[in-house]
Amino acid sequence: VAQENWDLHLKRNNSIVTDHMTGLLKSTVTCPQCETDWRKFDPVNTLEIELPLQSFKPLEVTLVRRFESASDVCPPMTYGISVERTTTMNDVRRQIAKLSGIEVDRLEIWETYQNVLFQRFAPNELAFKLVKTDVIVATEVEPDLPLRVFMANRQGPYQHPKGPREKPIHQHFGVPLLLSVDPSWTIRELKEHACIQMSAWFGVTDSETTRCAFQFKVAQLWLGRRGEDFSPFEEEKFVTGLHDEMYTDVDDEAVVGVPVTIDEFRDWFADGADPTTRPSLIELPSKDPKIDGANTCAMALEWNERMIQKLRQFYEGETLPATMLHVADDHDSVIQLRENAGAITLDQCFELYTKKTMLDGDNTYYCGKCKDHVRGTKVLGVWKPADVLIIQLKRFGMQKFYGRHMPEKLTESVEFPLDGLDIGPYVADHAAAQAQPEKFIYDLFGVVNHMGHASFGHYTASIRKGEWINNWACTDPGDPKEAAKAASEGVGKAPAACLWEEFDDGKVREIDAESVVSSRAYILFYRRRGSPSC
Repeated sequence: VAQENWDLHLKRNNSIVTDHMTGLLKSTVTCPQCETDWRKFDPVNTLEIELPLQSFKPLEVTLVRRFESASDVCPPMTYGISVERTTTMNDVRRQIAKLSGIEVDRLEIWETYQNVLFQRFAPNELAFKLVKTDVIVATEVEPDLPLRVFMANRQGPYQHPKGPREKPIHQHFGVPLLLSVDPSWTIRELKEHACIQMSAWFGVTDSETTRCAFQFKVAQLWLGRRGEDFSPFEEEKFVTGLHDEMYTDVDDEAVVGVPVTIDEFRDWFADGADPTTRPSLIELPSKDPKIDGANTCAMALEWNERMIQKLRQFYEGETLPATMLHVADDHDSVIQLRENAGAITLDQCFELYTKKTMLDGDNTYYCGKCKDHVRGTKVLGVWKPADVLIIQLKRFGMQKFYGRHMPEKLTESVEFPLDGLDIGPYVADHAAAQAQPEKFIYDLFGVVNHMGHASFGHYTASIRKGEWINNWACTDPGDPKEAAKAASEGVGKAPAACLWEEFDDGKVREIDAESVVSSRAYILFYRRRGSPSC
């Protein structure tokens, strides 16, 4: 029956794609009443494999306290929290408050991405959608100081794009500061306060605070302009003004003041943009009405070369760290959470894929012998695997939250082998798997990665770099003599020794093999060891 189905498929799909990338999947449904097995063989290009669902996931939050003087500063602390599917960001805030001893109303939780503010969270927003790679920060705020300033660290002044098609160059680094500010402060007082809070990431003493403040400049972040209109919203749900902004230097003696709304700023621009009445601060807008954007703005703290060199000396490196999170201490909760949070393996996914399942509810099976819909059992198995095995990890779906079906992405990390994947235990043709087990060994050569959530995201690809030798091994393509020698002797470097490259839009960079296996992995491309070149 399997060969008959395969021959029928070839009559309409005879191509090189079918030859190398199409396999045969066997499904067996058993009727519980007459115990008849109904078998079906279907051609497949991709194995869509579900992930074993977990009722909770680990979430790490780095807490930054607020200090009145540099002498009181202590390093940030990273806490670990078990997040369930119904856990809200307000629940996360309560747990951080309980672990840290800080009052709930003195904590604000937000996310940073590419060294700037990415988003703030509404109280009832679900925390389960956050992924392991998201950088979540909790900052202690002062409720008596009404103004909130998100301050991004930047190397030197803002560099304007040279042409209309070029993007601005943003040299941001580290973790932004969230400051509780008195609107009556001067910019110099704001910088001194920023230097004190910065001590959590970068050592500054009380005596150095005022002196360091003179080394910095503060720039106002203006929202990007599209055509003749100011666009407060970009693709992200929450805009920081860090995309196509125009920067304006702020004088040290100027008063910080209260930010104006977007509508007020639009009116000022429409009335001729008089520089003498220019608003000093602009509120950060939000599409989510549950997030209060009032009295919240963004600014940039410009580091001069002298301070940059001092920062490099502090971190004992020639380059600035991408983030400063390694400075944070680990709380007992995060240590325990990491020990208990084991990764899912690809073998576990295959076991779930080939596990016997019950067909009930709307999925009952119509038995042709009993002439009735029955609660049958179904078993899947690979009958004829393709030379190129494509495995899609089913990370996207719909989940029910508070009576509503909402899109969800599963962000659990799946451990999969770079070399030597053995699918023999999951092959339905047991005789073939036992007779020729070497035909069911595969090596990874590509991964499609997805970063983001169910409603938005970005795709990249990781590709194994090198030439395939003897149909299973690869060698350095830069040394053709070595490749020829390996081919003639029947040996070569193990595939794991090859380099990998990451393709991110127009950017290509070499990456370590260890970084290929991550929670971003979405589609895996394996090649049968010993298969002909394709």
